[in-house]
Amino acid sequence: EDQNSYLWVSTKAGKIHLFDSTLRQIKVFNFLPGIGHESLRNITYALFNDSRGYLWIGSKGYGLSVSTRPLDKLAQDYSDISFRRCTFSSGDSTSIGNNNIYSVCEDQMNNIWVGTYGNGLSLALNPGGKELKFIRINQKNSNLSSDLIRHLLVDSSGNLWVATTFGLN
Repeated sequence: EDQNSYLWVSTKAGKIHLFDSTLRQIKVFNFLPGIGHESLRNITYALFNDSRGYLWIGSKGYGLSVSTRPLDKLAQDYSDISFRRCTFSSGDSTSIGNNNIYSVCEDQMNNIWVGTYGNGLSLALNPGGKELKFIRINQKNSNLSSDLIRHLLVDSSGNLWVATTFGLN
């Protein structure tokens, strides 16, 4: 639920539905504005609205999409919303770790953590900035039990819990 009390719901068909507090459908995004029709295949696995108001959309196979502006700076019907996409690049060590994004969360220090299914964690550097860069944390450089992350959770004590296919970290 966002600051307008709208509920964002995604489907494996690649659509994102927006409902009001009475569960009346307000809008359907058939593709992500700013990314275009290539996002029609956007199989969404994670939706996250951070403390700054940005919307993060993790997909299976198509990377991470982030709204270009906070939701509270947009028209109430989101007619002016736009996204940018972050994808894995083998030649760029600061790109996101993998294009399979299963979970996104924020810790108490406003760090954005992205759980990838294939290359562990990606920590977003300067999440509100123009160009997103990431630090990769995986089995090669940490004690993570697996690079196949299913879910992330920050508890009330500020601990980041990482659920992988081979254990809880």
